[in-house]
Amino acid sequence: GGLTRNLKVRKNSKIINTQNSENTLVGIGFGLMLNNVSSIFFMKQQDFLLLGIDHLVNTYNIIRLNVPKASFTIMPIIVDSGYEGAQSCLNSFGDFCSIARIRGFSCTNKIDTKKIIKKHLISPGFRIIGVSQRLLKQELLDLDIINNGRNENYFQYKNGNNVTIVCFNYALPYGLNLYNKLKAINIRASLFSVNTYSEFDFSPIIHNILKTRNLVLIDDSKSGNLLSDSFLFNAV
Repeated sequence: GGLTRNLKVRKNSKIINTQNSENTLVGIGFGLMLNNVSSIFFMKQQDFLLLGIDHLVNTYNIIRLNVPKASFTIMPIIVDSGYEGAQSCLNSFGDFCSIARIRGFSCTNKIDTKKIIKKHLISPGFRIIGVSQRLLKQELLDLDIINNGRNENYFQYKNGNNVTIVCFNYALPYGLNLYNKLKAINIRASLFSVNTYSEFDFSPIIHNILKTRNLVLIDDSKSGNLLSDSFLFNAV
């Protein structure tokens, strides 16, 4: 039941239904990885990952000095659908990733989720893959991609000559809505979604901006520490 309902695993793998002890479970995940056992920690709310902050910073800083052969992935739900209590206001996935330069990926639609899961879910090393509660309540977007970054850092869904739309965090539906409204008045837009939370080679997106000479940046994070700010600095 719960977050792993209907989940199927390979032979010799296990699904363990645990109590809510986030600090312990993050520590167990790192411990398993150090012993060459891969694991995935599904958790219902990103906010509670704060309870594992010691492991995310200090334990991971020890692990990163080595080259782990096993995988540890944390998959939290980002509670970003509105106010749902005192412990549901931390929706900025990037803040967690910036704590200790943790690789993070956001899933915003069917195609980016398939590519991110296929390449990163059980690859060696540690990462966090976040899912938006707000988007879970909406119809799953099924988009065609034009291209994407080598490590699924970004995805391009539309190509136009008039304006470049770049979406961060879980803002892709807003960007797609804007794209459709611009298309209705004969303004052709390029549409990108940035799916990671650490700096990468922005040049493919910047090249598109140089072509259109117009930029719309959409970021729905609630944070003062935004990758979109870094992108904007590089773009201008």
